Amino acid sequence: MAVLPLAVLVLLARIRPQRFGADAPFDVRWDLGLAALGGLVFMGVSFFYLADYFLQGGPVTGADFHDYCACVGASRGDHDGGWRATRSFASGVVPAVLARRFGVVDGLLIGAMLSQWILGAGIVLWGRALHSRLAGLAAVILACGVAPLTSLGRTVSFYPEIMAVFVLAAALCVLALRTGSRWVVLSAGVMVGLSLLMDVRAIVWALPMIAVLGLAIFRMPS
Repeated sequence: MAVLPLAVLVLLARIRPQRFGADAPFDVRWDLGLAALGGLVFMGVSFFYLADYFLQGGPVTGADFHDYCACVGASRGDHDGGWRATRSFASGVVPAVLARRFGVVDGLLIGAMLSQWILGAGIVLWGRALHSRLAGLAAVILACGVAPLTSLGRTVSFYPEIMAVFVLAAALCVLALRTGSRWVVLSAGVMVGLSLLMDVRAIVWALPMIAVLGLAIFRMPS
């Protein structure tokens, strides 16, 4: 069973080289659809199957749970403690909104699931931007073997949201360099800005992303 996804990639490369080869032009419907589908499969397989191998029977994981719980609880008015100054509001807005309907823990968990979907889609798009659709699919298959990524959907903290934004921003920056599209450049710039709002450690990601995005802008036709 483990070799089945790789066999599918080989089959796609053989029967549809014009679609999955490196020379295939970027197509919004095809590529965004493939990224969304790849991310959804990645989230589903990781959440319901692969995460069990790394969590050793535990339902969820996450460090400093009291901090994240307190922040989301404060957003619902559960207590007067307020949002913790050490946690960015931008990174917690999704679970905070979800918590108003589903509760604090379920809000964090659903937010983590959605973030893992976006992260998987970002991995596919990143591989597509670097080489081809086949590379994007191969990248997300390889991501299924990385424990921190497969368990991200069950991580009750703001880290899933943070990593989803970082990966999607990086993917869009590389895509902007490859396509030179003004809309992609604009989207990448917005995502880089959002990355800096998500977490103070975003500077480690943002500096190379800004360099790639700057090169993409420099190469754009006037």
